[in-house]
Amino acid sequence: MQDFQTVYERNIDRVYRVCYLRLGHREDAEDAAQNVFARWLRSGKTFETEEHEKAYFLRAACNESLNMKRSFWNRGRMDFDDLPEALTAVEGPEPAETDTGEILRDLPARYRDVLYLYYYEELSTVEVAKALGRNESTVRTQLQKGRERLRELLTKGDTK
Repeated sequence: MQDFQTVYERNIDRVYRVCYLRLGHREDAEDAAQNVFARWLRSGKTFETEEHEKAYFLRAACNESLNMKRSFWNRGRMDFDDLPEALTAVEGPEPAETDTGEILRDLPARYRDVLYLYYYEELSTVEVAKALGRNESTVRTQLQKGRERLRELLTKGDTK
């Protein structure tokens, strides 16, 4: 078994970022990241290279986030911060200054995931396809369409 502390420190940031990007809540992302490492620890899995390790944790983070989104607890759940909006306003809140990360979360998951892994984690399209269990050509198409959607969101934010 590889040293837990070393593997954890090498991967916790990327696992947390993937979970946060997919789940949208800090607490849920922390829980998901914890589950990823707990499962790895229970499995006793060892890695041949750091690239193999990175791919394993990215895939595990994607899967754990998806499992949490599908769980009974998350269906129909409303964020506490959204409660005043839901109770009072028919109109949406005033548009706020957003960073690219927030805009990225507004994209559909199929685009958001490939853009994040390709640009932030600097994976090749082959590695992204493996991590997400998709065809390589699908990943390239989703990258292209995701860039277009992201460009639209960014330019729409500039005109307001």
